[in-house]
Amino acid sequence: MKRTFLIRLNLLIALLFGATAQAFACKCESLGLVTKEACEAYNVIFTGRVDSVSDCSDKGVSVAYFTIDEVYKGSVNRQVQVEFDCASSCLMSFARGESWLMYTNYEKFDLLVVNLCSYSRKFFADSAQDIYLTSSQQTFEQEKDFLRKTLGIQAFKEPAQSSEVTGRNEQPSGTGKLILLGISFLAMVLVYFIINRKKNVK
Repeated sequence: MKRTFLIRLNLLIALLFGATAQAFACKCESLGLVTKEACEAYNVIFTGRVDSVSDCSDKGVSVAYFTIDEVYKGSVNRQVQVEFDCASSCLMSFARGESWLMYTNYEKFDLLVVNLCSYSRKFFADSAQDIYLTSSQQTFEQEKDFLRKTLGIQAFKEPAQSSEVTGRNEQPSGTGKLILLGISFLAMVLVYFIINRKKNVK
């Protein structure tokens, strides 16, 4: 009797959790084939490789660190950080070494954000495993070719020039160090003689 009760209780809990999961499941509109107009909704579009991924924070967000291969829209450095949802029903998942085609927007300076309902997709070596193929209506490579032809390949952002600061902090060469050492020694000898002379005068 007790066993039957426990079985029924477990079934009830499973049904409740299943219903809750369905009620709160992430719902994305079917995007279909990517178009030039659809690309206007994104600040930065690129293909790149995941270098590392941070742990999921208390706020339910994580950061994927990418090295970019090609930029189709936006001005970014070769290495970028992309923030994503890692806790809600709209969570995403990234792993080191994966190649992605990313459609992102700026959250704040130098921090991009992506969401599950964007055109972003992962590369699959086996096209039979490509879960994005049905919704995107084209392969990963076909979509890349479309972006190249439509938006072109953009240059990476130039690193900030800091020649003035670098010049001020440059270390002198070996000869320069010897000269500075000699000047310091002469200055110390001069101070020594001046102090001794004052003592002798008194």
